[in-house]
Amino acid sequence: MRDLLAALRDKALTRGVDFMDVRAVESDGTSVQLQDCRADKLNQHRSRGLGIRVLLHRAWGFASTDGYHPTPAFEALDAAGIGVIVGAGGRIRDTMEQLRSGALAAETGPNVPSRFGLRGDDT
Repeated sequence: MRDLLAALRDKALTRGVDFMDVRAVESDGTSVQLQDCRADKLNQHRSRGLGIRVLLHRAWGFASTDGYHPTPAFEALDAAGIGVIVGAGGRIRDTMEQLRSGALAAETGPNVPSRFGLRGDDT
């Protein structure tokens, strides 16, 4: 696990993220299905995965994966760094069409001055 986390950290650094954290989650569960007020089926399950959070260009990205395997973990890191698209509006169908046609694109960095929105300094 330590090697996987170090590799994720190193990849995040090459992408220029400002912050990243990874959370390992494990859960066990049991369910009982009743029929005619009697236990009919008993199921047990176990799940585990990673939750990845990154801060990139002042925007947060989140992704998760099932299990602790490196390939989905790196795919989740890539998904967490999804670009920010501005200028979209209206129906989702229209926005997706604009995205596919190239009319909308992800921002490459902040599009407002540094400290925009903090303490009324919106200039």
